[in-house]
This record gives sequence, C-alpha cells and structure tokens, in this order.
Amino acid sequence: MKKILQIACVFLLIACGNKKEKNPQEPKTPTKQETAAVPVDKLVKRIEYVHQKDSFAAKGMVQFHLSLQMEGKETLEETIRIATENLAMRIDRYNGQSFYFEGQKTYVSSKEDNTNSPKFLVHASLFALPFVLKSPGSQTLASEIVTEKYESLKLILDKNIAIFPSSTYIVFADNRTDLIKAVVYTEQSEGEKFTISFENYITVKDIPIATTWKIFEWKENGELFGKLLGKAKISQISFSPFSKEIFEVPQDAEEIDDSSNPPIG
Repeated sequence: MKKILQIACVFLLIACGNKKEKNPQEPKTPTKQETAAVPVDKLVKRIEYVHQKDSFAAKGMVQFHLSLQMEGKETLEETIRIATENLAMRIDRYNGQSFYFEGQKTYVSSKEDNTNSPKFLVHASLFALPFVLKSPGSQTLASEIVTEKYESLKLILDKNIAIFPSSTYIVFADNRTDLIKAVVYTEQSEGEKFTISFENYITVKDIPIATTWKIFEWKENGELFGKLLGKAKISQISFSPFSKEIFEVPQDAEEIDDSSNPPIG
C-alpha cells in the first residue's frame, strides 16, 4: 500500500496546458532524432506562457479532487489545495488526516496511519512544476533526449524549492502546442525512473489543467512509456481567493522529517 501511494503522489501536480484536447490518444514512445534541441531558455518561456504562469500566480488558491486507480482498483482519494503565489500546500486524505507543506517543512494532523508515511506526499507539488522552471535554486539544461513529437529540457532542483524535493526531472512539451505532455522523474537515492503523462486538458479560469494522469515504467533501454502502472482522475477543480486559515498549521500538528528524497516505487 505504501508503494502504491508513493507512486500515486509523484504525478499529482503538473496539469497545465492551453486548451482542451480533442480525441486524446495513448502516448507513443518517442524515438531519438539527430536534430538539435531548441534553446532551453526559449523553451522555458514558451512553456511558462502557455501554462499562464502570471495568471496562475494571481489566482490565490487552487483546489481539486484526486482519485487514483492502480491495476483497475481505486486506491486513493484526496483533496489538494495549493496557494498559487507561494505554493503552500494542504492535502486532506480520505482517512481524515491532513498534511501541511510550508516552505521546506511538512506537518501532519495525526500519525494514526503509520503504514502510509506522508513523506512522499511532497511530490504532489508536481502540479506547480511549470511555475518553478526559473526559480532560484533550479537549473534548466538541454536534455539528452530529443524526439519527433516533444521538445524537452532537464530540470535540476539542487535544494528544496517551496514544496519541491531536490531531484532531477526531464520535462517534455508538445512541439505544436508547448503543453507539458510528460515528465520523467528520477528518484535520487535509488536512481529509479518513472514517466508521468498528462492528458485530457481543460481550461479552468484561463488556466489549462490536465484531468488524466498516467504513470509508466521507465525501461532500461530508454523507452519513455513502458508498462502502465496507474491512472489518476482530477475533478472538482476550482480557483478561489487565498485563505490564510486554510493553510495554517494546527497547534497540535506534528512536524515530519522530510529532509530526504523519498522513493516513488
């Protein structure tokens, strides 16, 4: 169960595009090309533009419901809230637990469910990935993977940025729309890689949101989309003014040691 939840939360938070896709298809494995990648800075600007970075930051707060299925069985339900300016985050779980992410600190309302450590929940921050590509402490480099359908860049977070753990990501953007279509996540301590695809985009208050996320195995031969491991549906998406009370950490909440980068599988 812990492993399933670890896999789940790595792809909670990156759902950003420009318009609703029609007739979405299962992503195909890209092949390497000899053509050079586009300049990284230009690609970052295009991604930030299509994901409406400035508009997102001005919204105040975003909220959505997550329903995850692993092997066809529903395994997780959560409500996520994120402050759009400073990226504070709160996660309310189906079992009554609440997690609060404030800067580099993580708190839990209770530790009754010890089998499901909240350390991995920091990966819910991937929803906000398009908005930290050029943050202090991040590096955006050319990616070694160049494909027909996607342009890519390597994002290295050398230290915790807001709700993000230190790690390495390969970000793939559609070469026609600049929407983020997939992310390869590398878990640092064990070196495991997983690919998360983002599908079925809709626009909510001018902000593009992917409502279906899928997680795949990364094969040793470099195949981007291996075996399908799980799917998540995002629903009940809404924006509202920032509310300080929602993100306030309760006095009886306990701080969690989340200094290490947790595995996702």
